[in-house]
Amino acid sequence: MRRIVGVNLNGFFFASKAIFPSMKLQNSGYIINISSVAGKKGWPNATAYCATKFALTGFTQALNGEGKSYNIRCSVVYPGGMNTNWHEERQQEFLNPEDAGMFFLHMVTQNPRFVVNEAVITPVIEQGYP
Repeated sequence: MRRIVGVNLNGFFFASKAIFPSMKLQNSGYIINISSVAGKKGWPNATAYCATKFALTGFTQALNGEGKSYNIRCSVVYPGGMNTNWHEERQQEFLNPEDAGMFFLHMVTQNPRFVVNEAVITPVIEQGYP
């Protein structure tokens, strides 16, 4: 449990804490926290993982509120299955990291007067979500 919290929540906290002051000084910035569809729907036998992903949503919402007056936008993205070595044994369609990266680029290049608060991105055919 501690390791899962350390990676899935503390990592985002410390990274944001490190970059937030310089974003405040430049009066702009965009933080995208990558969660998981497990942050939108709890799964059996993944209690700690899901809890950290749900917590990342609250963290991102609070950070977005703190950054508003400094033109810092914060988003949380919930990707479905990504095409990684972890998924080699499963037979289903996955998101390509390059496609996800293009989506993130699209988010940060939009009009700075608005923010995409949350986004769920999944392959057209995905097992387990929604």
